[in-house]
Amino acid sequence: MPRRRHKLGRTWQAACPAGSLLIAGGGRLNGGDGQVLMDTMVPVFGATDVYSVTGREDDAPGFAGNWSITATALCAQPPAGWEHAEMTGVDLISDTQVRMTAAEDEDGFAGNWAPRAYAICA
Repeated sequence: MPRRRHKLGRTWQAACPAGSLLIAGGGRLNGGDGQVLMDTMVPVFGATDVYSVTGREDDAPGFAGNWSITATALCAQPPAGWEHAEMTGVDLISDTQVRMTAAEDEDGFAGNWAPRAYAICA
């Protein structure tokens, strides 16, 4: 029987202090007894850089207990020449190379999807 993802998700963002830039991030699930999974961990660049982490309850009707999610941002003063780039897909051509693999699970997925890679380089 295929597992269905419950729609209840929680997102937490850790922000960098003013004048600093995000260089790395991470997340942690607190509680959940194996019925909550890390769904998304992604850098979000803007006026204030943040690291966003989302957790979701894995099984319907959801997890009855308490759980939370924690995001951590590692921030620093920008070094000379700092820049960041975001691309969708697998083609990233620069001095640094990022490789990724994506595949549908045995149940497949009827909608459109594309892999996304993030590189934070200095």
